[in-house]
Amino acid sequence: MVQENATAGGLRILSDVADDCRWLQCDDRLLRQILLILLSHGVKFTPRDGVVTLRVSRANDGACTLSVSDEGPAIPESDLRKLMADFGDADSYLANVRDGAAYSFSVVKSLAEIQGARFDVKNAGGRGATVGVTFPAESFRMA
Repeated sequence: MVQENATAGGLRILSDVADDCRWLQCDDRLLRQILLILLSHGVKFTPRDGVVTLRVSRANDGACTLSVSDEGPAIPESDLRKLMADFGDADSYLANVRDGAAYSFSVVKSLAEIQGARFDVKNAGGRGATVGVTFPAESFRMA
């Protein structure tokens, strides 16, 4: 579904998944929902011929971050708090993007927290954003 929307919008989805993050123990349904929302958001806000990147990386402390970066408009700092609030919307951010709607990051934040993970949003300078969910080292099992 996300790939179809990306293709229709002239976008590419790239992935970079660290081998040592493949043994995450979590609710598969919730993880799929998080991925669907984050990737859909990235596709929705990235302009034609852009790239949406899914990264899964492991930190030195053993935590694993699943993040999606897009090339859409940066999220104004004043709107970040609104987007993170329960079912928040950020008018100035949404007014500048096609379709005029966004998935609420509060849903992803809640789904992450249910699993002991942390949600974060970072702007990529003047263009794009990276949204991610970080699972603690305790979320992994050895193969």
